[in-house]
Amino acid sequence: MGESVLDPQLRKEITAAVAEGIAIGLQQTGNGSCKLEPEAAKAVGHFMGMVRDIGDGEHAKGIEKMRDHHKAVGVMLEGRRAFWCMVFKMLATGGIGFVGMAIWEHFTRVVK
Repeated sequence: MGESVLDPQLRKEITAAVAEGIAIGLQQTGNGSCKLEPEAAKAVGHFMGMVRDIGDGEHAKGIEKMRDHHKAVGVMLEGRRAFWCMVFKMLATGGIGFVGMAIWEHFTRVVK
């Protein structure tokens, strides 16, 4: 970064105001951390590490890769559902045709 455009006195005042705001916020909300059990907090850290690994060191890329994977799984599952619906329809059509032929055969024998 380059040189600061703020003079040192103004910089100290801003730093003090931000620190005071953070202190007030912590007093109002408790200790500043979310209300997770310690084991769950460890799991969140592990999850974020996994997301970073998926994204080759970048959380944002990891999230995008996970989103793309989720979309691909959805497409695959939809294709699988469509396949089984088609198989069921073909079997149902074949079954109806078989029953129809059996009835036709029965009535042609009765009529003779």
